[in-house]
Amino acid sequence: MEADFERYYQRDIADLWRRRKNGKPKLTTRKAAILLCHLPRGAQVWLHAGGGMAVTEEVQEMYSLQHLIIMQSWAKAPKSKRGAKPKPREFPKPLFEEDEKRKRFERNAEAWRRKYGKPN
Repeated sequence: MEADFERYYQRDIADLWRRRKNGKPKLTTRKAAILLCHLPRGAQVWLHAGGGMAVTEEVQEMYSLQHLIIMQSWAKAPKSKRGAKPKPREFPKPLFEEDEKRKRFERNAEAWRRKYGKPN
């Protein structure tokens, strides 16, 4: 969130705790919440959350174009040679799910190394 505030709004999130000379906060929690909710697609916050907001509109259009090309190729193929109907590309998963996947892979690799030794 801090990086997004700097990048898109040129605001320092630490202003939530800083005061003006009159005693009012430089950035209110209400204003921070509004700015957060209106971050553009592809912002780091949305990458961490995953889903449709994790990609920019341009990337989503590229996904759609790719799917259209694949569907056209699939439709032109003889029915006897067609596989399952292609599905559209999924939006990115939340980063914590990817971290869990990576950690599970590393645990499995470590278990394999303990059992069989390091590869040459």
